[in-house]
Amino acid sequence: MAKQPQKKPAARPASPARSAWFDQLKPWQKTLLTHGLVILAFYVLVTLLFYPLVFQGKVLNQDDSVNYQGMSHQLAEYRDSTGVEPLWNGQIFSGMPAYQAGTLFSGNLMFYVEKYVARFGLPRPANYIFLTFVGFFFLLLILDLGPWVSGLGAAAYALSSYWFIIHVPGHVSKAAAIAYMAFLVASVLLTYRGKYLLGGALTAFFMALEVNANHYQISYYLAIALLVFGIAYFVDAVRNKTLPVFFTASAVVLVAALIGVGPNVGRVWTTAEYASVTMRGGSELPGPAGSTDAGLDKEYAFRWSYGISETFTLLIPNFHGGASVLLDSKSDEFRDINRTYGAEATRYFTEYWGEQPITSGPVYVGAIVCFLFVLGLMLVNGPIKWWLLAVTILSVLLAWGSNSFVADLFFDYFPAYNKFRAPSMTLVLAEFTMPFLGILGLHAFFTANKEEDAAKLRRALFVSAGVMGGLSLLLAVAGSTLFDFTSPRDENSSLPNQLVDLLVSYRAGLLQADALRSAALIFGSAALLLLYLRGSLKMAPVVGGLAALVLLDMVPVSARYLDVKELAIPSQNFEAFFKATPADQYILSDTDLSYRVFNLNVDPTSDKITPYHHQSIGGYHAAKLRRYQDLIDSVLNDELMGVRNLLQSGQLTDSVIQAGLARKTALNMLNTRYLIYNPQAPNAIQNLSALGNAWFVSSLQEVNSPQEELLALQRLNPATTAVVDVNAEGGKFGQLLGTVNLRPDSAASIALIEASPRRLKYRARRQGEGIAVFSEIYYNDTKGWTAYVDGEQVPHARVNYVLRALVVPSGESEIEFRFEPQSYHMGETVGLISSILVFLLLAVGIWWEQRSRKRLQA
Repeated sequence: MAKQPQKKPAARPASPARSAWFDQLKPWQKTLLTHGLVILAFYVLVTLLFYPLVFQGKVLNQDDSVNYQGMSHQLAEYRDSTGVEPLWNGQIFSGMPAYQAGTLFSGNLMFYVEKYVARFGLPRPANYIFLTFVGFFFLLLILDLGPWVSGLGAAAYALSSYWFIIHVPGHVSKAAAIAYMAFLVASVLLTYRGKYLLGGALTAFFMALEVNANHYQISYYLAIALLVFGIAYFVDAVRNKTLPVFFTASAVVLVAALIGVGPNVGRVWTTAEYASVTMRGGSELPGPAGSTDAGLDKEYAFRWSYGISETFTLLIPNFHGGASVLLDSKSDEFRDINRTYGAEATRYFTEYWGEQPITSGPVYVGAIVCFLFVLGLMLVNGPIKWWLLAVTILSVLLAWGSNSFVADLFFDYFPAYNKFRAPSMTLVLAEFTMPFLGILGLHAFFTANKEEDAAKLRRALFVSAGVMGGLSLLLAVAGSTLFDFTSPRDENSSLPNQLVDLLVSYRAGLLQADALRSAALIFGSAALLLLYLRGSLKMAPVVGGLAALVLLDMVPVSARYLDVKELAIPSQNFEAFFKATPADQYILSDTDLSYRVFNLNVDPTSDKITPYHHQSIGGYHAAKLRRYQDLIDSVLNDELMGVRNLLQSGQLTDSVIQAGLARKTALNMLNTRYLIYNPQAPNAIQNLSALGNAWFVSSLQEVNSPQEELLALQRLNPATTAVVDVNAEGGKFGQLLGTVNLRPDSAASIALIEASPRRLKYRARRQGEGIAVFSEIYYNDTKGWTAYVDGEQVPHARVNYVLRALVVPSGESEIEFRFEPQSYHMGETVGLISSILVFLLLAVGIWWEQRSRKRLQA
């Protein structure tokens, strides 16, 4: 048999030119220097991108940051003054758990890692962009891609548009969860590459940080990606008969992940407990088709669905017009509209014409990344390719939401998927997988044998550039004939067709300009690789050129949507948002222990200022108590509209206003003592019909369902009657209250004598047993609020759909409500023990790795 010619080994990628002194360094010194230079370069880039924050001490004007400050300010003051952690937030929505709105879980030591270590001397959100880079750089180094290619890949990933867009509204927890994604995936990959102890230790550590970020939706999507990873590697293990290795690595990862969740047990436990009675837990009321009693209403959850054609924004940022902003005032179309129809007409149209209600900008992974992604599909082999491809496709299908049967299936059948809204967010997975596979493809291109694999590499290069560059050119040339560039919002504007035509022309121009831009970047990148393939350029200038093109591609696009200079404001300006108005100051002069305020100038579900100063009827939170939302929808909104109409009806006397307020059941039972009508007025409207902190009722109205309870509430006189659902929670409320022999007692009294976020104390006096109703939100006593009468624990009930009620004995008594959630206190203990375990495991893992390396070198 003729001897087969031996194939030459693949050539290693050439390294950038180095001086003699570099060659004299020890291996660890070379590694430290090259890796440090890459990280330093990105650190410098981040500081330049966020220059006003880093060097001028400014902060970003972000809605969510304002919201958080508004709802947590009083809690922080209480913590600072008492040293006690506030667990109940009475400032928003008449009271709700503070777990997601200001509570610190000090037993979780990852909090201190996040606060003092993961900042790198950078202000938020610059530190998260830097972390995103370092995480991806670490991931690529784990796969032995080398510092220069890894640095290029990290730049392409970390500069993706969405990572910047989320900082416009201030989605801090989302940014943190995204920043730790690559670290966690790298740790899992390290484990599957046989580094069981170190990989497991890092998996536990970064899982702890990922969950500590407190954005469960991002973490959930990452879990889906890792599940697909497990499937891909299981199939590969079956084919290669390496199942023992696969099961060992999988067991290590699962155990490590559980250990990593441990430090966060307090937050996870309290959140799970709370979620069951929030908007995310479904409603007890009959709902529209597609709603579920175990999650969000599907129509609500799918509101932010990515359009199918909108997926082209991955390649062309302004494919669908970009963000929901007004037309560029410097454009010809803007000037034509302004000249012909007036300045008012320009306010009717935005650049964005996609299906989402509103957007801060598109998900753009980069033209060069798209080109390299196709290259990776052709050059990369093994389970990692199929994993990344599968997750990319799944990410897009899920992002389509209402446009995708796959998203429907996940919503209906996949565990806990119906707890989350905004399916477009699943594109964070594609933003991770596409640059990952793309940079693996580039590495495969550089490590291939240029002589023996020349035909294969040339074909892959031409196909990749032809597909993505050709698609970009096609859309640039034919886009105006393929799409109409209008949205339902335009059609509902009732403006002249000529004006709409100008708008269509403007949007078509945006697409064409960006499509040509993407094509130029793709062909430019392909040209560099072709020159490398032909031997005209070495690896160093090609990597440098690609890095320059990536920066030219990604930085300007991200800056379109996060203009740091424009959004940055002096810190004192941020504090000025919360400056007390004359009306606020008038209300604050009332030193009573507890009462509530409603601001008539804002929507009750998006009030971010009033809670800063007062206990508010409204507020802002993405997961309100379900029953309180029902109350807003069924009763409060109508009452608030009625008050507004009353105050706008003309000349009013105080007696007319008070007569109108006396008929507002929900406002009065929630102890709404003040209403802000004009913030700059020297006073506020005082509601004399507010029922106070607690009162005795003389009758009980029994109903059989939540729906009947809400209907009864609309016609109730809460001062004398309480309505109770006798079938709720196994009938225990009816059993507790229904046996009380209610007798009128004109001399009876009950008053609040002490109030804090964790304790309310009352003193009561009456003849004969009675039922007291409290203007406090009921939160099941097994979840935290516990009632005591004269020091003895007693059960309490829910009445009036959202309030607490208690049987009060005859005579004088002291009543106390204590917020004592076992989920928090036990979670803190478990969290502290688990945190110590994570750090010990990490120390052992690093020590063992160093020991193993020394053995190999010996």
